[in-house]
Amino acid sequence: MKVFHHTFFAMGTRLNVVIPRLTNANGMFLADEIEKVVKSEENRLSCFIAESDVSYINSNAIVKPVNLTDEMSEVLNLSQRFNTDTSGAFDPALYFYTQATRDESNLNKQRSLGWKDVLWNPLEKQLFIKNPRTGLDYGGFGKGWALEKILKLLKIHEVDSAFISFGESSISVIGEHPLGKAWPLTITHPQSGVSLELELNGQSVSVSGLKRSESNVTFKSHVIRSIDFTSIKEHKIVVVCTDSPLISEVLSTAVTSANELQIKTIKMNFPKAKIYQCGQNMLEFERIN
Repeated sequence: MKVFHHTFFAMGTRLNVVIPRLTNANGMFLADEIEKVVKSEENRLSCFIAESDVSYINSNAIVKPVNLTDEMSEVLNLSQRFNTDTSGAFDPALYFYTQATRDESNLNKQRSLGWKDVLWNPLEKQLFIKNPRTGLDYGGFGKGWALEKILKLLKIHEVDSAFISFGESSISVIGEHPLGKAWPLTITHPQSGVSLELELNGQSVSVSGLKRSESNVTFKSHVIRSIDFTSIKEHKIVVVCTDSPLISEVLSTAVTSANELQIKTIKMNFPKAKIYQCGQNMLEFERIN
């Protein structure tokens, strides 16, 4: 059986695409199309690209309302929905806090209220940020959003089986494994070695937790609690499995930073999501919904 496998670097990590029953020529065509999609979304959502839509918003929406494109308006509409449905645990307006985690001494100097400082008018498609210390950061959103686009592209081209992984933290599959069974996926806590075994068929998984430092020795915080704007220090892994890569990514980040009330709201508003967590000293992953 022919299996096409392509890997490239995007959104700060490796993107792996595996498509069974595909010739190399057709595979390379789809790989080029996927790269175009991911590059387009990176240029839209990355706060590290000076010319991106998000960077433009962060620089200009603090001066006066800015008009957004239809695509960026959809992102803001989803941001409002997810912020509401998670009781604020998902907050895409923590740019100055997430940047401050690069130098922890700056973290308590920030005075942003996150999404509460963002005035979004969906009818006029206008955005205004009322606090100059506030900015958008779609780090817990972008890969899931891009995977939604990739899945749509592959289904347009009638791909009925595929495995796509963004750095092993955001994974989506189409259909069954080529052998006619579910796609197996193992997620392991990096310190305790405890593993979670999943079987995927047309589903998406997102994993959130502490990231390894560039030295690969220590772990760095990259998630901020919106409730008190502190950085996550616990060595906890959160795994979310849903039918949507975007919802999975949003919820894995939200649950990682959520308090008990926010967890309760998330479970109520996303009853079909399978949510697991594992701490450093736990003997197994526990299902929390």
